[in-house]
Amino acid sequence: MTLRNYMTVLVIGLLLGLGCGESETPQAERDDYQPGTVEELECMPDLDGRIEADQLQPAFDVPINYRVSPAGHERPVDLAGYEDQHGVRVWDLSSEEYELADETLRVVAEPVDQRWYADEFAGADFVTVLDAALQIDAVYSHDGDTLYLHGYASAEEAPDIGQTLVVYDEPVVAYDFPLQEGDSWSQTAQVQDGLFRDLPYTAEEHYEFEIDATGELWLPDVSFQKALRVRTSLTIDSAVGNPVYREQVQFLFECFGEVARLVGPDVELEEGDEDEAYEFDRSVEMRRLGF
Repeated sequence: MTLRNYMTVLVIGLLLGLGCGESETPQAERDDYQPGTVEELECMPDLDGRIEADQLQPAFDVPINYRVSPAGHERPVDLAGYEDQHGVRVWDLSSEEYELADETLRVVAEPVDQRWYADEFAGADFVTVLDAALQIDAVYSHDGDTLYLHGYASAEEAPDIGQTLVVYDEPVVAYDFPLQEGDSWSQTAQVQDGLFRDLPYTAEEHYEFEIDATGELWLPDVSFQKALRVRTSLTIDSAVGNPVYREQVQFLFECFGEVARLVGPDVELEEGDEDEAYEFDRSVEMRRLGF
């Protein structure tokens, strides 16, 4: 008999012996298993093609990871997408062509009150990084109905590239909830006595927003149905030089917020130029939610 067989017989014998003897103490009854409490998610997408104010709230100190294109690297982009056999608009940003080149960008919403510039932005609540280099913070507030952009500032008070402090005369409406296809709005912000990399900065920054499509967005790690495509056009007319024009496209999804961002190159507008001629077919920054 092998040792393993011997141990098996011994264990069985011990169990049989225990079962044969008389016992004065009845066997204790066991309670039925009680599963732990499963907490409900604070936000659940309902795929109705709308994003309500409570489906796009800042979550403080919760990091969100993006795959981001390296600095100085432009990528071709197809913003039109295509219609599948069911007539659904599809944007395929899942290409593995960029996977090895991608870097990781971690974005965190944080309260503004600990920032060096906190006293400059009255009514602001929180900040997130504006640029992938983590050098500039965008300053926001959320009043339950509207997300406002108050301006932007350098993340450090005295960075090597010089301090930036741009405070809008009135907060710009970034998102006016609920968000849905067909919405559009615009606003011009005045900047007086600002700083941009330690240089005096006075300008008008004119924003135009449009939610122009709804569809399915494919990313390398995850896909989203009923994503909203938001186009933002910005024209900066400063006291020095010609106006500068740029476009940005974001894809938003309920409860997740921004799941992709494409930033087009800056274009200097000469006198007589029209921004309608701007062709957004390449990005200077591509962010995609992922690991």
